[in-house]
Amino acid sequence: MDDDGEAVLKRIMDDGTFDNLRMKVVAQLKKNEELKKFTEEKVLNSKTLQTESARKMQKPELFQKLRKELENAVLEQALKATWEILSDESVGMPELIETKVHEALCSVHEERAAARNQPGM
Repeated sequence: MDDDGEAVLKRIMDDGTFDNLRMKVVAQLKKNEELKKFTEEKVLNSKTLQTESARKMQKPELFQKLRKELENAVLEQALKATWEILSDESVGMPELIETKVHEALCSVHEERAAARNQPGM
């Protein structure tokens, strides 16, 4: 079964399915007002921005400090939102993933069966 999993993953990556799914998830994340609001709130309440030295920092340094302070919380929220998208039937992702994985698995099995039935094998 490990070989099947690897073959299916390779197939959905090679045929663009994985990239297509990723783009759909990213599009949904961009529309997620709750995630935007969470991130905005975290930035506005940032300890980094509330320091006196923040006004004197160069942008790269300020962004680096903000990232260090907020990255884990924002990524955790984004991860939760991603799982919600992947499991949300109204978005159609579970069915799409199931269908694409099933198609790839069938294709892998058909190719293996054809290879076994080749004369001289």
